[in-house]
Amino acid sequence: MTVWNRLFPWLELLVVGGATGVSAFWARGYEGVLILALAFWPLRRVVQGRWSVRTPLDPLMLPFLAVVAGTWWLSPRSETTHEQVYRVLLGIGLYYAVVNWAVNRPRLQWALRGVALLGLLLAAVSVLSLPYRPGNKVWTLPPTLLDEWARIQRLAPPLPDTANPNILAGYVLLFSALGVVLWLVVPGTMRWWEQGLGFVAWAVTTGMLLVLQSRGALVALGVALVLYGLLVHRVTRVAVLLGMAGGMGMALWGQRAYLSALAASPLITRALTSLMHREAIWQRGIYLVQTFPLTGVGMGLYKPVVDVLFPFFEYNLRDVPHAHNLFLQVAVDLGLPGALVWTAMWLALVACAWEVYRNGRKMAVRYWQVLGAGSLAFHVAFLVHGLTDAVPWAHTRPAPLLWALWGILAAA
Repeated sequence: MTVWNRLFPWLELLVVGGATGVSAFWARGYEGVLILALAFWPLRRVVQGRWSVRTPLDPLMLPFLAVVAGTWWLSPRSETTHEQVYRVLLGIGLYYAVVNWAVNRPRLQWALRGVALLGLLLAAVSVLSLPYRPGNKVWTLPPTLLDEWARIQRLAPPLPDTANPNILAGYVLLFSALGVVLWLVVPGTMRWWEQGLGFVAWAVTTGMLLVLQSRGALVALGVALVLYGLLVHRVTRVAVLLGMAGGMGMALWGQRAYLSALAASPLITRALTSLMHREAIWQRGIYLVQTFPLTGVGMGLYKPVVDVLFPFFEYNLRDVPHAHNLFLQVAVDLGLPGALVWTAMWLALVACAWEVYRNGRKMAVRYWQVLGAGSLAFHVAFLVHGLTDAVPWAHTRPAPLLWALWGILAAA
């Protein structure tokens, strides 16, 4: 019984995690994977004598499931909504599988190694699933890089479908923001190969963000790294303060010509155009929340409802699938009650990350201090990117990945 009790969490994680990964490529398997994930709950009760370990999200899980059940029954397009509800439920099952597995520091260490490996895998999938050249939104990519990219895609087996660069950048960002923890921990708390793996994974995922050229993801990663440095490294604090002072000094010195040229550059012009498009999209989302404040329109129904009630007339916008703001999108799908519960979940995990960081500093344990700072940086990146996009929500196939990462942070 002792051996089985020790092996059971590994079995649950491998089965639920593997099945959820397969469901990202085979949408028809959602029901079977969900049944498989639910089957481990009574088994856990029998083997371990408990339904689950306690987690920070437990008090909020039942209200969240209630609003998700409401959108399941009330949606006018059940085939679209049910698929997205399955993704949310699979994510919750994966969250509890991770939390019940990572009950000690060695397993948490394995989880961080898994983050590094998944980041590398996601970067590879990004290369193979983009059969077109990314737009030059920030800079122009070298032609040799694009030619090599096309050659790799011709040699590799085709994936079931393609993805949008902004969607892939949103997921790569999560792994890049959390993966920095694995290689920035001071020597002595990790093996040299772990730090090497963390550095390679972080370098590859960050390089992929540069290739995908998602402005929101790049800004979010920059903010996350600055916050991480401010919390952990004194040198970064001094550098940030000097940089801010230098920037203010340049502005006061009267660099008006430089600032005017920068404002007229194609980079700024494209960014402002994108912002105007976002404003029109956000406006429709607000209209939908005002029209359906309690129930929302149903998960995945932003586009069909907007096309009927508040169609786009400006900027020639077409095929806008979501509200391009994570918290607004949750309100559109689930109503204000669902958005409040979702925001409370995010805040609960931010509070837990702060506790890990604070206790690490108080006990002078570098490992927990860095892990807490990395968790805070992760959630800040999640917030900043979520202001202009809604990538980790249920309308994309890799959506359960967010719940897996939340499981690691809750386990900490």
